[in-house]
Amino acid sequence: DADIPALSPAIYGVIEDQSQDVVIDVGGDDDGARVLGRFRNVLERAGYEMLYVVNTRRPFSSTPEEIVNMVVAVEQASRLKCTALVSNTNLGSESSVELVKEGLDITQQAAETLRIPVRFAVIEKGVADSSRADLVNMLRTYGVPAFEMERTILPPWEGIAQS
Repeated sequence: DADIPALSPAIYGVIEDQSQDVVIDVGGDDDGARVLGRFRNVLERAGYEMLYVVNTRRPFSSTPEEIVNMVVAVEQASRLKCTALVSNTNLGSESSVELVKEGLDITQQAAETLRIPVRFAVIEKGVADSSRADLVNMLRTYGVPAFEMERTILPPWEGIAQS
C-alpha cells in the first residue's frame, strides 16, 4: 500500500546524534505515530520532546475533547508521551488576532486536561505585523511565547494575481 507511512532506518543515527535537534513530522494522527513508535527506544535514550501541533480549524481538532482524543490516540500508537501542545490555529491569509486567540483558548483547555503545557503559539508574520501589540499582550496573559513564521509556499488560490 503506497499510503503506509515510513521512515528510513537511517534516522536512528540522526536521532542519536546529540549535536543537533531533529524534527520529525508524522502527520498528527495515529497512522504516522505508529511509524514513530518504531523509534521509541532510541528516542527515549536520546531524550525527546513530542509536540502535538493544533489547528482548531482542521477536522478532529476543533474542540478540547477532540484534541485530547487525538493526542491520546497518537500516544497509544507511538508508545511515547506527548510533552506539549503547539497552538497553530490559522486560516492562511484569512487569519486574525481573534482567530489566534480562539484557537489558543481551545488549545489551552486541551493542555489543561492533558496536564501538559502549550509550548508556543505559531503566528504568521503578516498577522503579527498588522496587530503586533494585540498579539503580544494576548499571549503574555497566557504565558505562551510567540513563534513567528513566514509562509514561503502559497496555496494556488492565494498565489493567483488579481487583474
